Amino acid sequence: MRTHPVQGYRMIASIPGIPKAILDICLHHHEKFDGTGYPHNLGGNDIPYVARIAAICDVYDALSTIRAYKRAWSQAEVIDAMLSSRGHFDPELLKPFVSRMIIGDVIR
Repeated sequence: MRTHPVQGYRMIASIPGIPKAILDICLHHHEKFDGTGYPHNLGGNDIPYVARIAAICDVYDALSTIRAYKRAWSQAEVIDAMLSSRGHFDPELLKPFVSRMIIGDVIR
């Protein structure tokens, strides 16, 4: 499981014309803002901006969708878990994401 970012990166890096942003997302979407993620233990602004955004989206999707091994969590459960995961996400990106999720839910 922990090797999939590097394996995926190697697979798509050989494709001509793949944008650097896509490669950054593939390789760094499991890095954590506090530096405890993988594969390179990057932290803060050392994690590419697009990968910090992708990490938020990836976790939201993973928690809010049905998987073979778990039920889908409600939006409130996901947001609570993400806000409680101190150090996992860039707080300056998580705040507007959560805000838009809450506002979007009210507008619907």
